[in-house]
Amino acid sequence: MRTHRLLILLTVIGLGIALWIIGQRQLQTRRSLLHGQAAEVTRLHDLASAEQIEVDRLRGELDAERQLALDAKARGAALAARSSEPGPDAQWNAPPSNLPDWNPTSPYVWIQKSLLPEIPLQPFEDTGLLLPGLGPILALDPRRERVLNETLSHLVADARALESASPDIS
Repeated sequence: MRTHRLLILLTVIGLGIALWIIGQRQLQTRRSLLHGQAAEVTRLHDLASAEQIEVDRLRGELDAERQLALDAKARGAALAARSSEPGPDAQWNAPPSNLPDWNPTSPYVWIQKSLLPEIPLQPFEDTGLLLPGLGPILALDPRRERVLNETLSHLVADARALESASPDIS
């Protein structure tokens, strides 16, 4: 009987030790899993912090862009208000009702286009260049006037060369 008790006691102790070992292994597995999850939480927290910094930076850029847009809108509104006010030359923006009109205070002379051929005006020199002073009247800046004069000079020279090279047909 004593052996029997001893055997039962040893079996119970062996089972206890086996269960304790199994419990320790499960505890170690859970600790390892918990440690991995804690590392993942830390990584996600760092990632969230970096993303929050980026969001704050982008929000600052957006605020700056919005401010620029508001400033541009305000400048546009001020410009529109300024441009809607008639300037000192606004009275000359439209032609008069009766043509021709000679108003000594006007910077313009208004005539009908049909009268233009009757005005004795020779705009070109014999070489094909514009007469001096006509560039500003035609609203040409000096560079464009020079380019136009060079082009006209070449065209006149080419036309004269063709004219002299072709036989006269009578």
